[in-house]
Amino acid sequence: MFATRFVACFSALLMAACGGSDSDSVPSDSIAAPGASDIAAVPCARCRAGFITGVAASGGLALADAQVLAWDASGVSQRGRTDALGRFELPLGALTGALIVQVTGQDAGLPLRLHTALRTNEVGRQYAAVTPLSELVVADALAGVPEVLREEARTDFNRLAGNALVDSERRVQARVRSVLAAAGVGSDTSLRTPLFDAPARLADLAPVSAQGAAALPRALAWLDLHVLADGYLLRHAAQPDSQAVRIVAAGADGSVALPAVEPAALAGLNAALERAPALGASLAELTAQFSAQRPDATSLQRFVAAGFVHDGLNAQQYIERVLLRADAPAVGGFSLVGARWGSPRLLQWRPDGATRWRFLVQAADGPASVEDLWFQTAGTALQWLGNGQGFAARL
Repeated sequence: MFATRFVACFSALLMAACGGSDSDSVPSDSIAAPGASDIAAVPCARCRAGFITGVAASGGLALADAQVLAWDASGVSQRGRTDALGRFELPLGALTGALIVQVTGQDAGLPLRLHTALRTNEVGRQYAAVTPLSELVVADALAGVPEVLREEARTDFNRLAGNALVDSERRVQARVRSVLAAAGVGSDTSLRTPLFDAPARLADLAPVSAQGAAALPRALAWLDLHVLADGYLLRHAAQPDSQAVRIVAAGADGSVALPAVEPAALAGLNAALERAPALGASLAELTAQFSAQRPDATSLQRFVAAGFVHDGLNAQQYIERVLLRADAPAVGGFSLVGARWGSPRLLQWRPDGATRWRFLVQAADGPASVEDLWFQTAGTALQWLGNGQGFAARL
């Protein structure tokens, strides 16, 4: 932790896409006629004619201050940004027909790009929810990763015509039904157009009793989606990384599903989210030990668990060699003096009660770092278990 793993910029793929041409899709005159079921629905309470309205969320939280791009088959586009709660509204302008909406932001310090799609008569009448679930729906309909297809000028809007998106939603629902059901999201809740509020903090998640679209943020808080060139790795937080399900976007039939969330795991996942505020308070208290001067090693021991392992260091070694270092960031050190911890992102729960979280940590006078850390409960306190990794030459 706190070495040279700094967040400086998005990946080359993301940066290239931000500046790429918008004219990379199949021409609009090749779009098939809408299916019989593609009829105008009752407008959502937050929608208005002539605008694309929606919300972006991942990890259970709003994607704040993220870039929004919407484009149609002819390459016409509109751009905007989300607000602090992930909400956006773009004027329709010259956009016509079915649309793809893309949101580019950060999820607990890591770059993220997600998509959704709206059918012709949904535009201006349905809420566009941009989440990892909508990403899977659009990828299934387009038979490819949307970001990759756009970079290679292979986005085929014909694949969004008729009932294609509805069929894709059904297949994705089947893949993630165990997580949705555990969170209280019924099969009748759309994965593309649900009307819900995305919280800015996990403390503001809807209660466990929430149902339908209101429960979606809780389901999103348990899901971890990694984008590959030809598909995705998907798992829920009761699974280790090694058990992630691989989803190939092209030709996927929905037969690969996430495993069930067992009752003990469900209780553990809910308890982990409830402890998120306490976790933030504990880390703030740790940082406060450095407010005036460097503390002594003894005062830091209560924050670190006996079984702590981080890059091959035990608790005492880590305190002495890392936490108490005062090197300038420019020469590879990191000081906790004035550091700010971002919102925690739940990555994993283990049957022994330990939980793994990701944070963006901003130094007071230097760049930020992304930290992947395990914690355990000790009475009413949370203690740091480190990253559980063996030696790595990072210090």
